[in-house]
Amino acid sequence: MIDNHNICSRRCQSRQAWQRRWTRALLWLLGLAVLAAGAGCQDAPPEAEMEVETAEPTGETIPSPDEIIITRVVQQQITNVVATPDTSQDLVTLDVTLIGDDITTLDPQISEGSNERDLVENLFVGLTRLNQVTGEIEPMIAQSWDISPDGLVWTFHLREDMYWIRPVPSSTSIFQSVEPQLKESQAFRPIIADDFVFSIRRACLSQTDAPNAFILFMIEGCERIYRQSEVSGNDLAEIGIRAVDLFTLEITLNRPASYFLTITALPIMRPVPAEIVFEARNAGDWAWPADGDEVISNGPFVLDPQSIRGTKIVLRRNPFWPLPMAGNIEIVNFFQFSDFREAFNLWEKRNLDIAPLANSMQADVLSRIPQKVQLVPEQAVFYLAFNMDSAVFRHVELRRAFAAAIDRQEIIDEVYAGRGLPMRHLTPPGVFGAPPIDQLGVGYDPDFARLSLVAGPTTACRFLPEIRYMVNSSDSDLFQAEMVRDMWVDVLGCDPEQIMIEQVQFGTLLASTRPQAGDLRPDVWDLGWASYYPDANNWLYDILHCTSSDNRVNRPCSEVDDQLERAARAEPALRVQLYRRLETDFFGPDGITPIVPIYTRARYRLRQTWVNFIPNSFGGEQYDTYQLDWELKKIEKQQ
Repeated sequence: MIDNHNICSRRCQSRQAWQRRWTRALLWLLGLAVLAAGAGCQDAPPEAEMEVETAEPTGETIPSPDEIIITRVVQQQITNVVATPDTSQDLVTLDVTLIGDDITTLDPQISEGSNERDLVENLFVGLTRLNQVTGEIEPMIAQSWDISPDGLVWTFHLREDMYWIRPVPSSTSIFQSVEPQLKESQAFRPIIADDFVFSIRRACLSQTDAPNAFILFMIEGCERIYRQSEVSGNDLAEIGIRAVDLFTLEITLNRPASYFLTITALPIMRPVPAEIVFEARNAGDWAWPADGDEVISNGPFVLDPQSIRGTKIVLRRNPFWPLPMAGNIEIVNFFQFSDFREAFNLWEKRNLDIAPLANSMQADVLSRIPQKVQLVPEQAVFYLAFNMDSAVFRHVELRRAFAAAIDRQEIIDEVYAGRGLPMRHLTPPGVFGAPPIDQLGVGYDPDFARLSLVAGPTTACRFLPEIRYMVNSSDSDLFQAEMVRDMWVDVLGCDPEQIMIEQVQFGTLLASTRPQAGDLRPDVWDLGWASYYPDANNWLYDILHCTSSDNRVNRPCSEVDDQLERAARAEPALRVQLYRRLETDFFGPDGITPIVPIYTRARYRLRQTWVNFIPNSFGGEQYDTYQLDWELKKIEKQQ
């Protein structure tokens, strides 16, 4: 469970902390051996002539079982495979912002901050990728995959035309001209299955300190390795991942899980170039090098080496990218600011295409230019939870009545200044398996609330026992609780003195709502949840399953738990159907109603009229999907 007002906060590690963490991890990587494989590239990248020379083995296998051995990393010397950036004047350039100075690494497996996520999302890709428009998981480096009949073994067939890209800097700083002066990009070897083997083994080491590494514990052996203080090469070999050949990857799970496909899109599962990581072990962060050095990447954009330490970070389209791009962006300029006001001033002068909107400026901007303000939902839902053992809420009719009496939109407007969307079911927008936000579930319905009340054990709320309502210690939590209490008074006729609001520290709230807390348990309380991975399993199953979740409401097991298990293993199309049915089973007119989804958090963003995009609700922005009307931008900038 997560503090519901710091639900998406991220640790911003200092560079020194990162170096200590990486030094510890590299002690486990001293046994890295690089062996050549007798296979070359298949198809040349577009618009490039390629000569491939297969190198001789450049390292030796260290047979000690106490050392990590990564085999078959192909070292290919690719000559004459370079591409020069397009320098024409009609390149479509996107100008965006980075607020604050929280970038410490671009390593996809350990980056955490929002700025890092935006950069990583465009510089690195994995086996699959989340489509922000449809919520579907789409092929990326893996062009197809097979699943064994028992659901445990996943075999991914990799593309052979995706490469590790090395940007080559020019001698002129990009800040001496309008456009960056990236000299060329070099594709120095293909991405192979052993890149994934190396990366997953690395993420399963606790010394790497990968955020949310527990997500990978569904991979055979990963949790065991993570919890060991000493790990040998033989131990690592027992993790359920192996390279069948150069472009075939096999991953073995410890339980069937169809939602594993969603997890393959996460940054923690994106590959890193094994030999580059190893070579940088004594020089700091391979993914955040010194001035002028290059960041090796594999995504739709490459990072201009000379922009990495300035006030502007520049990405250019990867000239070797083999997949079609939905957008038309060639260059992305990230202007770095210390506060929102600086960014807003530049945006108002039409020198930024997109900018965040500070809460303090929200009312003024919404009153002046509402057409340029966009409300972007996040995958963070706040809810009320019922103690299903309490004298009041053991009755399903009363749970339905108290849930339907809450006006979600009024809470969003009054407590959170409109920064949210009302929820009538649990799974928020942008999550695989989520129904449309205005479908399924009862939501706010005073008439239904009153009818449900009289269908219960009493005809009037004032005849019910005292209700203990426990909330976190913040002012906004108290304000929300007071509004909810007043709604129960107005809609259900409860006595205000009957509803006892109790504010406690968040740790006390968690301790008091454990099923084992006995008489300490309140009747109802506030909590929140954010996606660890954008799949309905992470919501309905991980919050509400009777045995495999915390089950803080203490709901007895029933047929819905069998359906939750079935949905976790079913084919994607069937999973969507099952999750729609489960949302109705939990939150429909005849639903169990163990919790009351209130709202999903949202943020306001400023957007110029000439740019069109679907913003991210999980992870970083995908700038290769953005469309920008360059002619309109030039015209409006001249006004």
